[in-house]
Amino acid sequence: GVLQALVDPNYLGPKGCLSGPYHCFSTIQQALDFLAKANPTAQKVITIAPGQYNEKLEITIPNLKIVGAGESSKDVVIEWDSLYGLVDAGGFTHTTDSTQTVAIRESAYNVTIKNVTISNYWNSQDRMDAAGLDIERALALLVQADQFVMKNSKLLGIQDTLELFTGRQYFENVYISGYTDFIFGTNNTTL
Repeated sequence: GVLQALVDPNYLGPKGCLSGPYHCFSTIQQALDFLAKANPTAQKVITIAPGQYNEKLEITIPNLKIVGAGESSKDVVIEWDSLYGLVDAGGFTHTTDSTQTVAIRESAYNVTIKNVTISNYWNSQDRMDAAGLDIERALALLVQADQFVMKNSKLLGIQDTLELFTGRQYFENVYISGYTDFIFGTNNTTL
C-alpha cells in the first residue's frame, strides 16, 4: 500500500528500476517526478542514501515522507546555490521567494521530512565575505502547505532561512541556523 523510492547518488541503473520494494533513482528530483504520477491519496516514501545532493526541489506531491537513511541529519545534505539579487544562468534575478533549496508547495499537504539537512549554499558569513557580498536573503526551506512535519533535521542559512506561509507546520528536534529574520512567514500556525 506504500509506493517507495530509494535515492542513491551511486545508483547507475535505469530510472525507477525495482530492487525489492524500492524504485531506484540517482537524484531526488527523479524520484519526485516518478511519484508525481502516482495516485494522490497513496502514501509515498522517498528514502535517501547518505550523500550530498545539489538539487533545487519543488515538492508538489501530497502524502509524502522523505527520510534520510544516514545515522544523523548530517549524512544526507540537500543544498542549492541561490541568493537574492543574483542572476542565474537563465537570466533570472532572484527574489526572496525564489532562492529556496526546497519548496513545499500548497498541493503538497501531509509531507514529512526526517533526518535530512537542507542548506542554502550561502549559509555562512565566510562564504559571503569570500564572494565580496553583503548578507542577503537565501532560503533553505519554503513551506506553503498544510500538515507539514519536520523531525531530526537541520536547516542552514543566514538570512531568511525558513519561510512559512499558509497551513500548519510541526518541527521537532530541528536545528535552524541564521541571524537576520531567519524564521519568518504569514498566515500559518507553527509549533
